[in-house]
Amino acid sequence: MITKKAVLSIVGIILIITITLFNGCKSTKEENNAKPGENVVKTTIPDAVVNPQTPDNPLRLKPGDYKINNVPDDAPKSEVEKAFGKPNKVESDENDFDPGSKIITWDYDGLSITFADEQLINFYAKSDKYSTPRGAKVGDSKETIIKLYGKPSFEDKETISYFLENDDMHSISFTLKNNIVTNIFVGSYLD
Repeated sequence: MITKKAVLSIVGIILIITITLFNGCKSTKEENNAKPGENVVKTTIPDAVVNPQTPDNPLRLKPGDYKINNVPDDAPKSEVEKAFGKPNKVESDENDFDPGSKIITWDYDGLSITFADEQLINFYAKSDKYSTPRGAKVGDSKETIIKLYGKPSFEDKETISYFLENDDMHSISFTLKNNIVTNIFVGSYLD
């Protein structure tokens, strides 16, 4: 015969397992770095969808897609300057990921271009004066982007991103507000 104490123990174990499964069992970087007694705020991306750009997708990314106004994201500084002219502003900071090197940002009206020393890393377009090889630009609808690029590799309420297969550090990402593109990121993330 099962005792009341045994039933309560089983119910308690089931409750603990259910709560653990509901809340997840992994810790976050914030939790790992928290001081004892410190409250931690966790953030999650709601309704995110992740889909790799597989070979069966006829609209999948190709290396030639990583351009703004036909300037590739691996162009030398001289080619960038020839295409866009002298920048309005130049900023230089230490590269935390590569001690001794610099992160240099060239700012134009509606466009920022980031270099790691002499190597172009990425473009960040904030104006419809700049477009991708497929014609995507600021002001386009989410629907237009999906017609141009197909199913996103990543999607949430405010972002749709496309990655080359097996390369999630190199992307074309579109920031959205009310399903309209407000910014375009083309290139690599600093790691």
